[in-house]
Amino acid sequence: MWDTSGAKHKHIFYNVSRHGKKSGDKLHKAIERYVSLLKREAKAATKWVYKTKIKADARIKKFGITKAMIQKALEKKGLKDLLK
Repeated sequence: MWDTSGAKHKHIFYNVSRHGKKSGDKLHKAIERYVSLLKREAKAATKWVYKTKIKADARIKKFGITKAMIQKALEKKGLKDLLK
């Protein structure tokens, strides 16, 4: 029988801009989320922040975001000392 999964070919690698405009900001949003978590962690390190930061780290690794990209975002906001 034929392939009934709906996909004409298997997608091995994740492409952020695959679905066009809707998901084109994923990198920017992931970086912004990580920066906001760093600010919360500096203010008060709670259990919620710890667990959420683990998930944010996984997302950053998945998207291929480097520490230099995060450092650049922190410098742009004037929060350079948050990244260790």
